Amino acid sequence: MNETPGVSERLGGESKKVKLGTYFGSLILVVLLAILTAPAMAFPSPATIDGDLSDWGLGEWYKGMAYWTGYVTPPPLEDIAHYWVPSSATCDWIVEDNRRDGLAVTTSSIWSDYGTGVHIKGTGSSYTPYIEPQIFGHTQPAGGEICDIEALYFDSDATNVYIAIIASVPEEAIGDLRIEIKGTDYAIVLQENQGNTKGRVIKNPTWIKTGTTQRPSTWPTNWVAIGEIDYYRAVGAVGGNFATIAHVNSGHNDNVHTYTSNIKSGPNWIYEISVPRSALDNPLDTDLANLHLTLWCANDVIELKNATTEVPEFTTIALPALSLIGLFAFFNYRNKKKGI
Repeated sequence: MNETPGVSERLGGESKKVKLGTYFGSLILVVLLAILTAPAMAFPSPATIDGDLSDWGLGEWYKGMAYWTGYVTPPPLEDIAHYWVPSSATCDWIVEDNRRDGLAVTTSSIWSDYGTGVHIKGTGSSYTPYIEPQIFGHTQPAGGEICDIEALYFDSDATNVYIAIIASVPEEAIGDLRIEIKGTDYAIVLQENQGNTKGRVIKNPTWIKTGTTQRPSTWPTNWVAIGEIDYYRAVGAVGGNFATIAHVNSGHNDNVHTYTSNIKSGPNWIYEISVPRSALDNPLDTDLANLHLTLWCANDVIELKNATTEVPEFTTIALPALSLIGLFAFFNYRNKKKGI
């Protein structure tokens, strides 16, 4: 009678060990599956192209505008810069809201008290101050808020490249987006024009200069272009490649200003764009992209240079995954050896 409890205790202890081993083996398998599927879930490709930048980590970007109408008084720029920072570690971006600090207003068409704003550029969460140059001798944006292109973001995954633009520019005045990769020129048509459908991707287009044609209907006749920039409106052979574009009113304003009785600076607009990598001739991870955007009057230009088209490296997950595979195999082998 005294031996049975001992045997039972030993069997019970062995059973607990087996259960514990099975538990850890199952846990390792779950964690392994999570790691192997993490790139598809965690890589910050926008969930939908809808103009909502929350899936870029930019759910409160508008709070980064010093003269956002939600503020009673403009906060210090260093306190609001973080609102412009995306969540993706591979996202290249630039912000040039309002005019930059240290440059005086230099254009008569701009109101004298036009405020300054955040000027930074970076990759992922790292960024540095950005010194926005003058254009044709004028402080950008030379026409004030209605001509302001606030920010440009560029990211990619194995299938697409993604672009986000925040601008106060009316759609009829915005130019087409230029992307240069390995010396090849591409244009993404941002509004229907010259027979080109919105979203069309044109390879090696012919560019119409700013101020030459297609004067925006909302522009008063005394508003003229301050200079000619080559990359404004793209025309070229009609092709079958298209980007997906969402162009939405963000519902936010900054630096509200009345120009004439019927024209005042409007809301901040968002362009969210997805372009198949195949439409850009499948750039390699090591290829760099240069992006350029302006508007009809050339009063503001935004450029993002040397943006990467990289995709997540499998080696960043391979080692931990292989380690867990080894542990799972060990527990599985030990349980089989014990006849479990």
